[in-house]
Amino acid sequence: MKKLMLRLLFTVLGVCFLTAQALPCTTFMLDNNGSPLVGKNFDWHEGEGLVMVNKRNVEKTGII
Repeated sequence: MKKLMLRLLFTVLGVCFLTAQALPCTTFMLDNNGSPLVGKNFDWHEGEGLVMVNKRNVEKTGII
């Protein structure tokens, strides 16, 4: 039983230390006189940027 528990412990620790690093990003929303302003920042170097402007009264649907 002890050998099984040690083997399980080393397996769990090995998986924890061998996983890939997660890179965070920052997302925020501001109230701009009743119109929401949403921004997202990748906290790592990403090359070129992109600015998108959504016109008023336009409906969009996201599909995963």
